Amino acid sequence: MADQELETALSLGQTMIDNEHYQESIDHFSVLADRYPGNPSVIFHLAGAYDAAGREEEAVAPYRAALLAGLSEEESLRAQIQLASTLRNLGENDVLDGEDVIPGFRCRLGDVVG
Repeated sequence: MADQELETALSLGQTMIDNEHYQESIDHFSVLADRYPGNPSVIFHLAGAYDAAGREEEAVAPYRAALLAGLSEEESLRAQIQLASTLRNLGENDVLDGEDVIPGFRCRLGDVVG
């Protein structure tokens, strides 16, 4: 798939989420993740699909993987915020204080919310 095709596929999956077709979006992004192993944007969108479906526990690992794989600055910021929200919803607030979550995470998130 060319870059434009990938962008179109990501947008389609986001539309599924927006229309509350959560399992369909998870399936869609899972197929993309198989086609683009290690693609940070695909992994990030898959995490968001799990999160939107209320499957927060399954969203944590892909959020972290996407951040470590090197998202764009905009997606990195979004992923950090969404990961922090997910961890808070899971009652893991104490994890947010540690640099071991994502190196540099606290500083960048602090710049946004502080």
